[in-house]
Amino acid sequence: MKHTHPEFRARVKDGYNVVVAGSAFGCGSSRENAVSALLGTGVIAVVAKSFAFIYGRNQPNLGLLGITITEETFYEAAVDGVDITIDLGVGKVCVAGQEWEFKLSLMERDLIEVGGITGAFRKFGKRLFEVMCAPKGEVKVTSKVDECGAGEELQW
Repeated sequence: MKHTHPEFRARVKDGYNVVVAGSAFGCGSSRENAVSALLGTGVIAVVAKSFAFIYGRNQPNLGLLGITITEETFYEAAVDGVDITIDLGVGKVCVAGQEWEFKLSLMERDLIEVGGITGAFRKFGKRLFEVMCAPKGEVKVTSKVDECGAGEELQW
């Protein structure tokens, strides 16, 4: 963004923290650093027509909300500087009195809510995949393990 949108960091700092993009956002920038850089500037969500596959998988893994909206009316309404409201609970994006629905998988929603895989590990420890992949209400976490499982050997 430094070369194509030199004002980007300042704009995010001023509160414009939702990126609106076109098709295949993240293409050529699939490493975790691309998502981390957006998070580091203060971006809270990216809305795009589509995401490059690896980049799109890295967003929820690192805790960045990625929303796919293909309707052209959204992009006509979401002009630079307009207020965008995202309601994660009901899966809607609102711009200038108009609404567009979006869908997230249950895993994406859970990862966003805990701040990505790292947040899930802090919350659930080495049981994170068991807890996050279980049907809701079936696994109960009774204690929090110490950070990074200190004192335990890795099992391969």
